[in-house]
Amino acid sequence: RTRRLNDFGDRKDPKQLPMIIDEIVVRLFNVKRESFYIGRALTEMKELCAHGEFSQKAKEAFGLRSSTINNFMNVYTACMNQPELVETIKPSVLYKITSPGFPKDLRKHLFTNGNHLKEITVKEIRDVCERYKAGEIDENSEEIKALINYQAKSDQFDAHQIDIVECFSV
Repeated sequence: RTRRLNDFGDRKDPKQLPMIIDEIVVRLFNVKRESFYIGRALTEMKELCAHGEFSQKAKEAFGLRSSTINNFMNVYTACMNQPELVETIKPSVLYKITSPGFPKDLRKHLFTNGNHLKEITVKEIRDVCERYKAGEIDENSEEIKALINYQAKSDQFDAHQIDIVECFSV
């Protein structure tokens, strides 16, 4: 049974809306963090499977598409030394940056220098990737500097004044 973050009061009362929003924010944060650990477990599972067995076993065991499985594993592999990145970057953007087709040197540059990557959209990162691969821009280009120095909005957790530790399963 899952314990609700704010398990008090009438949940149908409109005054409960801010607390429900807080709960969702925390749970989404937890989902993002867990994606790294799911990727690690899938990577370990793949290492233990005989050649050619992993995909089928993972699909049968978890009901996930191959692309979802690969996304988790790519995130783990690319963020192995910086797992906190998973918590700050939108999952769809993270999947794009950690995909095998994304330039490794650009990924490293973004991960090393980007304090506010959570504000980047998939379209922006896709466009930058395509232009980078075409040789139109490099790490010192204004487009990449703009992504890295993007002024982030105030953090959602600060805005909602959430104590993440309060969210757990029983």
